[in-house]
Amino acid sequence: MKRFAAFCIILLLASCGVEAINSVIDLNTPLGLTARVTNIAYQVSGTTNWVTNKTIRIVFWAFNDETYFEGFQLYFADNLSDLAARAGSYRALPSFNGLTNFPTYGGQVAMTESKKFTFFLTNDTNYRPLIGAKSYYIHVRAYGYNLNTSVYSMPSNPTNVTF
Repeated sequence: MKRFAAFCIILLLASCGVEAINSVIDLNTPLGLTARVTNIAYQVSGTTNWVTNKTIRIVFWAFNDETYFEGFQLYFADNLSDLAARAGSYRALPSFNGLTNFPTYGGQVAMTESKKFTFFLTNDTNYRPLIGAKSYYIHVRAYGYNLNTSVYSMPSNPTNVTF
């Protein structure tokens, strides 16, 4: 009888086994995204002439201490529903090397403290100049690559600005 009771207890404990523990591959979400229109003035090389360009200034804070963190990708849309859609109906801004779906701001390393990031945009996702009096919706995601898988954070708070 004791053997049967012991067998039942072992069987009960074995059937309540913990599922395999999978490590969570995730990135911290950028926070505090703001966007506003500003002017940047610069001097034309070799002259005394100054030029002023209207631009969108994007600012956010991030803390990504993950070893597989690589950078940030900015997303840009004409309306909030396109930006919120998860099926790719919004487009990432091309990265500085001209390729889409690479980190817009790559080459980052794991951080030891929160950092403030600032971008200036003058073109849309097709490298066309931004259109005056048009509203643009923006969010940012952290990007990384781990175990042959692309990893993205949840999108930041969406924001909009009228250029």
